[in-house]
Amino acid sequence: PTWPLSAANKMAFASFFKRLVLVMVALCCMANAREYLLTIRIDPADNICLHEEITKGQTIALEFQVLSGGNLDIDFLVRSPAGVILRTGERASDHLFEHIALESGPYQFCFSNEFSTLTGKDLFFVLEVDRENRPVQPALEGDFGNISLAVELIQSRLHEIRLVQDHLRAREARHRHVAEENNTRVLWWSACEALLMLLCAALQVIAVRRFFRNTSKV
Repeated sequence: PTWPLSAANKMAFASFFKRLVLVMVALCCMANAREYLLTIRIDPADNICLHEEITKGQTIALEFQVLSGGNLDIDFLVRSPAGVILRTGERASDHLFEHIALESGPYQFCFSNEFSTLTGKDLFFVLEVDRENRPVQPALEGDFGNISLAVELIQSRLHEIRLVQDHLRAREARHRHVAEENNTRVLWWSACEALLMLLCAALQVIAVRRFFRNTSKV
């Protein structure tokens, strides 16, 4: 555009900056959600508890999978700030827990491998704390409302895609570990069978040689 700007160009620039500010505000508002993706090692006869400060009205989503170790099972427990047990399970390989916080404070997420005395467990879990339910904002005039809805929709879809990818990566790691364990077992079993066959062959040779050995004196 030529300077000084015409009235039409000024209106166009003003509209552009308004849309840019709206997008930035929408992104900042959506950044209130928190998400943790961790892979931890739980030793035999050990118990691990994680704590997260959660505000009343926020949505909690916890999903975990046992990637390796033993029978791929773990005990778990979710406790509220008041000490109320919200969810518990024994010998679970995977689980999905969703809950809307009814009180503010530190929530406790515990994983126990105390029932195992020899085998440690590798655990992958995703903890997502969504932003609290906000009051519905009045619709914006013009295209601003459409831009805000589009930004929120894109952010939601990208978040869902990332969760699915993380879930698939965890399942792939778990299945790869199972395949490697089976491969190791088959390898050792085949080696033992080969050694047993060689031992049987050696014993048969020794037995045949004894049959044809002449020990009589002429």
